[in-house]
Amino acid sequence: AVEAIVIDEKTGQRRIDPERCIDCGLCISACQSQAIAAKSQCMDLVTLIRERQQGVSVHAAVAPAFVGQLEEGVTVNQFKTALLKLGFTDVWEVAMAADVITLQEADEYIERTKAGEEFMITSCCCPAFVKLVEKHRPRSAHLVSHSVSPMVALGRLLKARQPQAKVVFIGPCLAKRAEARQPDLADAVDLVLTFKELWDILAAAGIDFADCREEQVGQLHDASRDGRIYAHTGGVSEAILRAICEREPDLEVVTTKGNGLKQCMEILKAVESGDIDANFMEGMGCPGGCVGGPGTLVPVEIAAQRVKVHSNTADFTTASSNSRAREMLTRYLRDVHLSSRKEADVTGVPSS
Repeated sequence: AVEAIVIDEKTGQRRIDPERCIDCGLCISACQSQAIAAKSQCMDLVTLIRERQQGVSVHAAVAPAFVGQLEEGVTVNQFKTALLKLGFTDVWEVAMAADVITLQEADEYIERTKAGEEFMITSCCCPAFVKLVEKHRPRSAHLVSHSVSPMVALGRLLKARQPQAKVVFIGPCLAKRAEARQPDLADAVDLVLTFKELWDILAAAGIDFADCREEQVGQLHDASRDGRIYAHTGGVSEAILRAICEREPDLEVVTTKGNGLKQCMEILKAVESGDIDANFMEGMGCPGGCVGGPGTLVPVEIAAQRVKVHSNTADFTTASSNSRAREMLTRYLRDVHLSSRKEADVTGVPSS
């Protein structure tokens, strides 16, 4: 969609043009000869856990798509137990922070609409889509929400809770690694691993899910259903639309979603030309959403179905009903920024 692989005029060899590349990582999974590779952070994790100083905690922040990668019969609690055996201090659902960002983006949409703006783009969980807009459709960049991603939000909340904490994001996405290195976001997450890398580390450590007794740990139930459905295309806009309707039931919201970079590009072109019957867009760089990311192991259709089943087991249905997320946000809000704007002054909890 972005034509980042070009022919070098001097050498005649193919290379990646950094001016066009959006760090999506899809070229890595598409290259059958495995000539393209991403630098792994597996050894960085091993070092972080082994050499951490006394009193320093290492938290696993697992993307909403994680449950789609679990084999048949493996429970969420067995997965959590495996991570604790590996050496993590605790395990958190990034979907909880998705609840926080859902409320923030709902409020932002309402504010923009009341100010006379006619369109808003949400890209909070997809850094590849953010770069697609910034590099290839800059005329639409002002329409993008100012919120940070749920990954960054959770990392900042955990570090506000415990300043010496280390946060490791585990998910399906290679673009998250580039996001975590951005100067204005680098305070949030220390390492980024894909599901593929995590599975390799667990195998090397001799940790088998079947040997993990799930009654040994507490439940992993930080998030609402709406936070968990961020994992598949359409979930983000569904969650935010519900939050908008809770606040302003008479406000008209017509959503559209880009499923993969090609479709995202087509919609962005329609937005710029005014040829679109919508006023709110969700962009997902990978077909199927995060469950289809280059760091996944399970076919997207199966993974998406597993996420939907797991989402329906949540203690809370909507983002606004998630008391755990609101409690953490209320306690640590003064110490975190949930906006990507450096000059932002975040002073209040999103309204319920």
